[in-house]
Amino acid sequence: AAQSKQDSLTNYSLSADIARADLYAMNIDDRGTSEVSLTATAEFSVSEGKHMNGYAEIQDLILENDDAIYNIGDISLTSDQKEKDYKMNLTSAFAEVAYTGTASLKNFINDFQGLTLKKELPAIFKDTSYTWNGDTYKVNLLCHDMMDVLAFAVPGLYVESGTALSTEIGEEGNFIAEINSGRLAYKKQYLKGLNAIFDNKNDNLNGAVTSEEIQVSSIKFNDGRLGLFAKNDRVGAGFSYNNDTEVENHGQLVVHGALSRSQAGLNLAVNVSPSSIYINSKEWSMQPSSINILGGSISVDSFGLVSGDEAITINGRTSETQNDTLTLALQRFDISLINSLIPEIGIKGALTGTANLTSAFQKKGVDVDMICDSTYIADAPLGVLNIGG
Repeated sequence: AAQSKQDSLTNYSLSADIARADLYAMNIDDRGTSEVSLTATAEFSVSEGKHMNGYAEIQDLILENDDAIYNIGDISLTSDQKEKDYKMNLTSAFAEVAYTGTASLKNFINDFQGLTLKKELPAIFKDTSYTWNGDTYKVNLLCHDMMDVLAFAVPGLYVESGTALSTEIGEEGNFIAEINSGRLAYKKQYLKGLNAIFDNKNDNLNGAVTSEEIQVSSIKFNDGRLGLFAKNDRVGAGFSYNNDTEVENHGQLVVHGALSRSQAGLNLAVNVSPSSIYINSKEWSMQPSSINILGGSISVDSFGLVSGDEAITINGRTSETQNDTLTLALQRFDISLINSLIPEIGIKGALTGTANLTSAFQKKGVDVDMICDSTYIADAPLGVLNIGG
């Protein structure tokens, strides 16, 4: 580095040639084989301790893990910064990122937090102080083929080429962010045809998420819609879906909550509104209930689903510091519903009884007392089963 005292400018010139750096041996990555090879060069200057101008390039990036060797290619980062005019660009074969603003990236993160979460959900933070200085920003991300990068960094994660994120903070402090993706997936779970928009219009924090198809385990939701709302430490969420099949498979879930902070920590009180879910043309009515979360303690009051003579209820409390019991109670629950998750089991029966999760000063245990009538497994009749433990 060379410094000129006259203009307070510090110039940097860096280069590196790294061959098969073992991230596992350096305790950076504990997943087994994890090696990086690259050539890097950088030329940049820092003026007055805050404005960084120049470029950095990574060439011939190669990543290796237990599964394969990935030729990632080149990555280029440029920075052009002066007072009230900051520009940064990252380009590569797998993604492009463009940042423009009247302040630094660090300020953008602080202003994003201050204009959204700190404003509408201050209970999340121990320090709620914040002042917006009128700075504006735009950030855009466009994903290309990320399969090799993700196969090394997060195996199982998939982001379809063309996935895009854009976010902006305008002159009035108005925030908006949008995500569009043909497909996001982690292993067998995925979102298809995703569009998500978040903003702080009308002095609220709002979110609207739609997805053509959602897969969770073996359960599929079509035409999924999620609405989010936050203001003055109060939150709301509503989810609906409609599978549009010969048998009815649709439903909705609505919850409201309130955040607060005390010496014991952050508290979330959730109220579940009455709603209905149809599974294979059978209606399940969700009963009004409340859930309270404080630190490591969770209490549930009257959470339940009812369909005819079938019922599922959860009541009680579990914590890390007290003797508590959380009880799951089933009343003639038709366990053939499991076949929609794991078809090869071929299970049937009506399950009645309780399962108690006990927490005795961090020593948790489960006490089960259930009976299953007219039981079939792999389509073979087993009669009445007593389940305990």
